[in-house]
Amino acid sequence: IRQVNGVKFYNDSFSTTPDTTIAAIKSFDEPIILLLGGSEKNADYTELIKTLKNSNIKLTIPIGETAKRIVAESEIKSMQEAVKIAADKARSGDVVLLSPASASFDRFKNYKERGNKFKEEVSIL
Repeated sequence: IRQVNGVKFYNDSFSTTPDTTIAAIKSFDEPIILLLGGSEKNADYTELIKTLKNSNIKLTIPIGETAKRIVAESEIKSMQEAVKIAADKARSGDVVLLSPASASFDRFKNYKERGNKFKEEVSIL
C-alpha cells in the first residue's frame, strides 16, 4: 500500500485461508508484523501455527473471532487499533502484512472492505 518511515505496508486481505497466509509469510525475508484473524470457518490452523513459530514474524497482532484460536494474546478490537500498534512497533526495514488466514464476515461485508479499511488506516499514518 505504502511505505512510512522505511516500513512497508501490504494488504493481503484476500488471504482467507491458512495456506494463503503461509504463502504470504514465506514471500518476505524482512521481519514481519502480521495482522491476522477474522470470522470463523472452522479451518485447521496447525500448519499456520508451525509457520508462525518458525518464520520471520516479529509480532503477531490478532484481530477478529479466530484470533484467540490462532494466537494466545488479547484480541484487538478494530483495524484502526491494529494498524496503530503495528506502526508503533515497526522499525525501518520491517513489513506490516495484513494476511488474516480467515474470512472477513465478523466485522466486514467481504475481504475487499476489510482490505480497504486497512488501506484507509495506513493512509493516515
